[in-house]
Parts: sequence; C-alpha cells; structure tokens
Amino acid sequence: MAEIDQALPLRYSRPRSRAKKSGQSSLEAAAFLAKLLDTAFFVPGTRIGIGLDAIVGLIPGGGDLVTSLASLYILSVANRHRVPRLTQLRMALNIAIDALVGSIPVVGDLFDVYWKANLKNVELLKRHLATEGASAAKLKRRDGWFVAAILGGTALLMLAMAAVAFYLLAWTGAFLRHWFA
Repeated sequence: MAEIDQALPLRYSRPRSRAKKSGQSSLEAAAFLAKLLDTAFFVPGTRIGIGLDAIVGLIPGGGDLVTSLASLYILSVANRHRVPRLTQLRMALNIAIDALVGSIPVVGDLFDVYWKANLKNVELLKRHLATEGASAAKLKRRDGWFVAAILGGTALLMLAMAAVAFYLLAWTGAFLRHWFA
C-alpha cells in the first residue's frame, strides 16, 4: 500500500463547489488519470514506474484500445481549457504513437513502460496554461516543429514502404516470368 501512495501522491477528491469543478478539478483529474495510467506502481528495487497502460496493454486486441480511449480524457480537458490546436495535435500524436507501438506484442508493452504519453500530455497542458504572450508563441512554434517532424517522418516511412512494396512486386513479377517461361 505504501508503494501505491508513493506512486500516486496526488489525491483526487470531488470538488465541493461548482466553481472549482470546471477549472482546477479537471486538471487534477487529468493529472490523476495520467499517473494512474503511466506510473501507478513501481517495479520493486527500481525507479521504473508501470501504470495501467502497460498492464492492461498485455490483453491482446483490446488492451491498448481501452487505455487509449481513457487517454482521450486528457485531450478533452485540453480542449475545454482552450489549449492551442497545434498543442492538441501534439497530444493526439502522443496518444496515437502510444496506441500504435503499444499494440505490437511484447515490444509495445515495453514501449508503454517508457513512453508515458499521458504524463507528457498533462505536462503539455500545464505548460500551455502557465504561459502567456511571447513564451506561449515560442511553445506553439516548438509544438509546430514536433508535429512537422512526426508528419515528415511518417511521410518518409510511407515512401520507404512504397519503395519496398514496388521492389517486391517487381521481383515477384520477374520470378514468375522466369518460372513460367
């Protein structure tokens, strides 16, 4: 029980008034969910935190889908707090990377232990709520570069996959022509 208390130092409690409910409590709930999904437990003798994302992700087929749907709550909190769309896109990419790589058996589960998309997203959310003016514009540019890098990397990966597919089709055609000629 002490390990859980250490892993989840943030205690979520329901707000008593409606005024608090919309603002600070949604941030607290998002932070609590992120800690629950990413660092709820620690591997004994190490500082490696494992959350429900990595544990539920062991369930074939639906585990990563369930945790990715839970991660969307943090994105909805960002939307309610009017975080810039570019930052929300970055948060969505964090969730997508977590879901896609996490769905690969064994490797994806190890990746879930280290990626911690939910903690990254809460950090992005808090960072953008705490900044104003020129520093907010700088963060927006940084988010733009991140999104551009992800999209560029995805485009390069797609081109490489198309080149490999073209090569395999050409090789198969040549093989079949030789075999049946």
